[in-house]
Amino acid sequence: MSLRMAWKLETYIADARREGDEELADWFAGIQAHCHSTGEQGKQLLAERLPKE
Repeated sequence: MSLRMAWKLETYIADARREGDEELADWFAGIQAHCHSTGEQGKQLLAERLPKE
């Protein structure tokens, strides 16, 4: 979910920049970075718990 949201936020960032609103674009970019970090952490936690073949 977090990685999907990080991907979706790319559109919001581009829209804000296209409208010349760098403050909003930067705000979305901060949320995107957090979503990406949280998603990667979740993948790592799951990988540690999956059975090894």
